[in-house]
Amino acid sequence: MKATTWNSIAKTLGVSRTTLSRWRRQPGAPASKDAEEWKQYVEQRDLGHADNKPSHSREYYLTQKARYEARRLKRVEDEAAKRIIETAEAVAAIKRIAFAQKSAYWRAIRLIQNRLGLSIEDRSMTDEIVRQCERESAQEVESWMK
Repeated sequence: MKATTWNSIAKTLGVSRTTLSRWRRQPGAPASKDAEEWKQYVEQRDLGHADNKPSHSREYYLTQKARYEARRLKRVEDEAAKRIIETAEAVAAIKRIAFAQKSAYWRAIRLIQNRLGLSIEDRSMTDEIVRQCERESAQEVESWMK
């Protein structure tokens, strides 16, 4: 069966045009565009499969590509995990700072209340005002985190 182009022969053999071009440069390679002659040549030299199965070079390429993609996926997963850890550490540090500030904040409020000699009713009223301010600031911080 005589083919009209090298591309059609490559397609018939199940290899790329580049592989066929490389085979054509080998000693003893057919010079004609006869697909049957090329099939025999490929089978004799065990260059690949002439029955539309992937050639050895194609299998090697696909294996290498799969390994590359697996390494790339692992790297992406590692980077994502690192970002999650960094984010978690940052959130924990913020919480520690906020707790420390809140403790100091309440100590300062109690000190002021004691110095002013506020009654229990006045203290509970100022405590409620402080808690309301804390809720508002917490909501503001949460909106920043989004």
